Amino acid sequence: MQAITLYKVCTACGGTGQLMNGLPGEQTTATCQWPGCNGSGFVTLGKIELDPGLDDVMDKLDDVLDKCQDILTEVSA
Repeated sequence: MQAITLYKVCTACGGTGQLMNGLPGEQTTATCQWPGCNGSGFVTLGKIELDPGLDDVMDKLDDVLDKCQDILTEVSA
């Protein structure tokens, strides 16, 4: 199995990881402390597990592509 973590852009900082404080012209930045963001700019939504994993799916896809290439070679000959 393969686990994939899902993220979304933090709504508090807009994905920058920084918040603007103060009045216009006197603004300073501070690290976003929104729960889950903590300056990363992203909030974790959760995890999903793929079974079969992506590697297994890619192997099967490669097998199908190889078979298609073999058919194309036979038809072209």
